[in-house]
Amino acid sequence: MTIKILIGAASIATYFSALAYALFAVGKQTFASYLRLLKSRQEGRAGIVFATMFMLLALLAALSTWYYIIRFFDWTLSTVAGGSWQVWVSDSDLFFQAYRLVSKTPQHWFWSSQLLVSTCAFVSILKSAGGRQVWRFALLGFLGAISVAFALFLADWVCREQLSKSSNDSTLSIIRSDVGQPPLHTIGPVLGFSVILALVSIGLIPLLATSSLPYAVNLIFLHVVLLVALLPEPKRLGTKKTLLPQWLRRLAIFALVYLLFQLGQIFAAASGVESHALGQTLLAAIVDNDCQTSITLDLFFGLGAAAMFFVYRTAQSHHQRRATQ
Repeated sequence: MTIKILIGAASIATYFSALAYALFAVGKQTFASYLRLLKSRQEGRAGIVFATMFMLLALLAALSTWYYIIRFFDWTLSTVAGGSWQVWVSDSDLFFQAYRLVSKTPQHWFWSSQLLVSTCAFVSILKSAGGRQVWRFALLGFLGAISVAFALFLADWVCREQLSKSSNDSTLSIIRSDVGQPPLHTIGPVLGFSVILALVSIGLIPLLATSSLPYAVNLIFLHVVLLVALLPEPKRLGTKKTLLPQWLRRLAIFALVYLLFQLGQIFAAASGVESHALGQTLLAAIVDNDCQTSITLDLFFGLGAAAMFFVYRTAQSHHQRRATQ
C-alpha cells in the first residue's frame, strides 16, 4: 500500500509540476510579448485590443474550467475514495474516470468529441508555427485546458505579428513564412497521418465499453498520436504538403459531418421522442457532472477564441486594403 501511495503521489506531483511549468513558460512568453507591444509606438492599436481580449479570455477559461476540475477531484475523493486521501492518491484513476464520465452516453459524447476534434485543429496550428515554444503550448493544452493554451497562443501571435510589422524585424514573429500570413502554411505527412489516426480513435471511443481494456488502450493511443503529430517532419518523407487553411477546412467539414452523424444516431435511438426533448437531454448532459461541464466550457471558450481570431484577421485584411488604396 505504501508503494502504491508513493507511486500515486509521484504521478500527481509530476502532473502538476509539468502543468505549472507550462503555465509559467507560456505566461512569461505571452506577457513579455504583450509588454513589448504596449511599449511600441504603433499607429494602430487594434493589436493591443485583440491581444488583451485573448488574454482575458484565457484567464476566464482557466478559472471556469478548473473550477469544475477541482470539483471533480473533490467528488472522486469523497465518492470514489470514500474520503480517504491515501486511497485517492493510490487508487484513483482520474484520467480514465474523467473519460468515462464524458463518454457514458451519446449526449455526453456529442460535446466531448467536438472538443477532441477541435484539439486536432489546435495541434495542426501549433505544428505549423514551429519552434520549441510549441511544446509549451501543447503541454498547457493537454494538461490544463485547450482553450487556455489556444487563447494565449493567439495573444502571443498577435503581439509578435504587430511588433514585426512596426519594426520590420521578422525575427520577432513566430510565423515561419512571410509576416502577416497564416503560420507556416503547410501540413506535413507526419502531422497529417497522426491527425487522421486521432480522428479514427475518436470515432472508436463510443463503440467500446468504458470499462474494457480496448477502451483504455484506445485513449492512450489517441493521446500518443497527438503528441507524435508535433514531432518534426523527416526530410526523407518528401516535400509534398497540404496548405494549412485547406487542412483546417477539411477538419471543419469532418467536425460538421461527425456532429450531424451523432445527432442522427441520437434521434434514431429515441424515435418517437419530440425534438425539443432531445435538445433538452443534450443540454442536460453538459451539467450532468463536473468533468462534462469543464470540457464543454473548454470547447465553447476555444470556439470563442477562434471566432475572435477570425474577426481580428478580417479587421487586419480590411485595414491593409484601405492602406493600399
